[in-house]
Amino acid sequence: MRTPYVLFFILSIVIIRSVGAPRCTNHPSPTNCKYGTVQDWCRNEVCAKGPREACGSGNWWENDRCTQGTYCACGFCSGCTVSLECWFC
Repeated sequence: MRTPYVLFFILSIVIIRSVGAPRCTNHPSPTNCKYGTVQDWCRNEVCAKGPREACGSGNWWENDRCTQGTYCACGFCSGCTVSLECWFC
């Protein structure tokens, strides 16, 4: 008997979360990115951020993604790149 309430609750959360999602537009892939490219929220290729560079901006953390081997922590890319350039916050 609780199943309809659980489904309603989950559906409500999904709808509320999706209302503020960023709008997607297509743009050309960048060239000459120091840390390579990553896909943004809309699956467009964008330049990746490297160690010590700001990351994770936007309401959904959809902007400024870190390069391979690093992760966004304390608002900056932390970890080591494949070329062993490292920084930790």
